[in-house]
Amino acid sequence: MLQSYGQSKGTIIMKDGLKSQGFIDFDPKLPDHVQFSRMRNGSSLTYNLQELEGFTLQNGKKYAVKTVSVDGTPLSLFVEVIGDSAFFYLKRDKVFFKPSNISEQITEKELLPYLQSITASSAKWHDDLHLFKLKPNSLRYFAKNIEASKSPTVLFPSAGVFSSFNRSVITIQHSWLNVAPLSPAEATSYNIGAGAFADLPLWKVNNLSVQTEASYGKMRFNGTLASEDARYDYKVNLDFAMLSLLPKYSLSLPKFRVFAQAGLNVMHILESDSHAMEALTEGDNVWLRDISSSPIESETLYGLGVSAGISYFYRPKHYISLGISQNKFYSKHFNISNQSVTASINL
Repeated sequence: MLQSYGQSKGTIIMKDGLKSQGFIDFDPKLPDHVQFSRMRNGSSLTYNLQELEGFTLQNGKKYAVKTVSVDGTPLSLFVEVIGDSAFFYLKRDKVFFKPSNISEQITEKELLPYLQSITASSAKWHDDLHLFKLKPNSLRYFAKNIEASKSPTVLFPSAGVFSSFNRSVITIQHSWLNVAPLSPAEATSYNIGAGAFADLPLWKVNNLSVQTEASYGKMRFNGTLASEDARYDYKVNLDFAMLSLLPKYSLSLPKFRVFAQAGLNVMHILESDSHAMEALTEGDNVWLRDISSSPIESETLYGLGVSAGISYFYRPKHYISLGISQNKFYSKHFNISNQSVTASINL
């Protein structure tokens, strides 16, 4: 029995068209044979290129015997058929082929002309075909949609940097100032943050990707609480790092994209400093007292965020974006509400 490369449910197709369901072992590094067994981990038979027309796997991938040109030499091998024979993919060599009698390799330079040749000029995404990459997931996304006569947003992995102008409001929930009748301490900070992002497509769903962000910033809050006979002046300084995981839905327009995001945020307080001064009035006398206890320590806050914006492609694969967002962070002793205007650029 040959070495097993990991079984998957599937169906083999004999040369005479007869189909048999069972479990398939296929090593993409050895694309000249496949192992098949009726039962999982049962005894298997090895089929070569002359015995099978092809096979399909439970994950939807289809393989067929095709003659492809490898380094100028025609070879018959099991290759993945992407779409309705839009592409053949030989994973062993990480190369793609055009469907023909002897399939020729598609190079990076030849990809766009080939996509244009099989896409109607009236298709909504015709002007964005240059964004497709010579990668399996990208071309599966193309093939799936062209067969369905759809033209969704062309997805592609991207990374870049951003800067944000923020209006942050902190609300301290517990009686930090030991003055229960007064409302919770609340203050506003206008601040700037900066970070990096990566936008990764979710290939199974049209128009959808996931954007991850990492950023750093500083918040400086100053506030005042007053009652009939007391006044409290306080400040809170926070240095923080933040991570965000934001599913992103995009729609294409000529040269532009509009997008909406919503997801989870995690903020870690790297350093904090807080101070308050109490001024008590008794007749003509004013008594001052320093309140040094801090309601905030180095801790992690979790929150939710939503945003929307627009991207402009100033070069074929490079864009700048402008967005607005609302985020809310929660902890045991205080909350932070954050409204931002963010500018970003991919690299």
